[in-house]
Amino acid sequence: MRSKEFLIGKTLMGRLPKGEDLLTSIEQIAEEQEIKVAKVDVLGAVEKAVIGFYDQDERYYKSIPVDQQLEIVQASGNITQKDGSVKAHIHVTLGDREGKTYSGHLMNGTIVFAGEVVIQELIGPELHRMYDEPTGLPLWDL
Repeated sequence: MRSKEFLIGKTLMGRLPKGEDLLTSIEQIAEEQEIKVAKVDVLGAVEKAVIGFYDQDERYYKSIPVDQQLEIVQASGNITQKDGSVKAHIHVTLGDREGKTYSGHLMNGTIVFAGEVVIQELIGPELHRMYDEPTGLPLWDL
């Protein structure tokens, strides 16, 4: 395993704006606060969602729209850099009114109803995402 060491920096706790894209909102906070590397946790609810599943054979994310009100049961991930910009990579589990869950890679098109985010900055080297030939994914360049 290749790894790098980080220290804990500032911790931000914020409320996400109703009607905004969840992923974009998180990335905007990081950009505004000049956070390059962080751990992210989110709670709340969404009006609708788009989650993704990475097809390892075809090497693409299949978008799965879920067009209903959902609770964010759990969402966690990280913030790093990709192509010179902040990139949030978050996995999410969402629950519907009957307790059924949907989970996968958080994608654009997930609209906030109410959201609370914790962004814990990590101090150390910048982490950049680069294309990884064996997987076809943009993974950390360690």
